[in-house]
Amino acid sequence: MLEIDLKGKTEEDLVRALQAGQREALSLLYDAYSPVLLGLVARILPTQEAAEEVLLACFVHVWGKIRDFNPATHRLLTWLLGIARQLALAKKNSTRAFAPGQDQKMTTFAPDNQPDTRLPSFHGLASPEKAVLDLVYLQGYTCPLAAEELGLTEEALKVKLKMAFTQIRAEKTA
Repeated sequence: MLEIDLKGKTEEDLVRALQAGQREALSLLYDAYSPVLLGLVARILPTQEAAEEVLLACFVHVWGKIRDFNPATHRLLTWLLGIARQLALAKKNSTRAFAPGQDQKMTTFAPDNQPDTRLPSFHGLASPEKAVLDLVYLQGYTCPLAAEELGLTEEALKVKLKMAFTQIRAEKTA
């Protein structure tokens, strides 16, 4: 399970401090969550430079939108991962639009080709489930496009996606 070091504070304390505009809370947020967010973003984008740029944009976005965060509906990490993923996919798609002749399937950056253990591991998943997660979650494909790419019906793709998330949840609780 992922452990986030909040220097003795609770997630609720951190959110309240951020919503009160305390800049030192933003520093703590960055120190605690930037490794996992960078891990996600680096899997989506082709270069470390692009990943770091999106990471910075993510924290700027969070600082501007923290008052909209509702801890009753999301965990902080889930909200942060959603923002980071959305910004990374937007960056990837904008880069694609300005790179004529570039292959539509960009390779992702993996520091030193080592697996990132800060994110959920997909090693226990069967190859079809890994492929579905890669296309839909990391590469930003829509379900119809991912199904077409994998030669599946959209319904079959959704079943594999559900199976993958069920397996990941089971690994997490084990």
